[in-house]
Amino acid sequence: MPAKKGNVRNLTRTPGVHERSPSWSPDGKWIAYYSDLSGDAAEDNIFGHFEKTAGIQTVLLVKGEPSREGACQVTVVPVSSDRRLRYRDWIEGNRRKVSEMTGGRVAYVYMPNTAEGGYTAFNRYFLSQQDKEAVIIDERFNGGGRWPTTSDILSRPEKMVYLPAHSLNR
Repeated sequence: MPAKKGNVRNLTRTPGVHERSPSWSPDGKWIAYYSDLSGDAAEDNIFGHFEKTAGIQTVLLVKGEPSREGACQVTVVPVSSDRRLRYRDWIEGNRRKVSEMTGGRVAYVYMPNTAEGGYTAFNRYFLSQQDKEAVIIDERFNGGGRWPTTSDILSRPEKMVYLPAHSLNR
């Protein structure tokens, strides 16, 4: 199918081969897709090629056209699960969205719980954005804990400010 509109048609003309997940290149000249070359949909699991490779350097061939000739070799180290990567991407995506929608005036802090992990997240994300006019504290999917609520912490009066000596105007 053309990048914009049009009729679907088989571009590879490879009967018996199971192909999926097409994606156009940014310039619209190439289509990248996964092909198992066997024709067996049951074997069509791209992740299967990475089984038992977590933590081990693995070489991939990368090219903008369907040919091995001239392909670049890229070494990657697969992870056993992408759960933490997707989690971090979700948080960073929310932070970017809040920043874009507010012109950078509002901070975004995700609190995974109100225990040690939440305290670490609060320190990392809130303290680095104290210059913002407001803050969104996102506690969705919060695992609970025993730490004081964020509203309690944010409502406390400021008692001390630390400034390195070289930051003072003289």
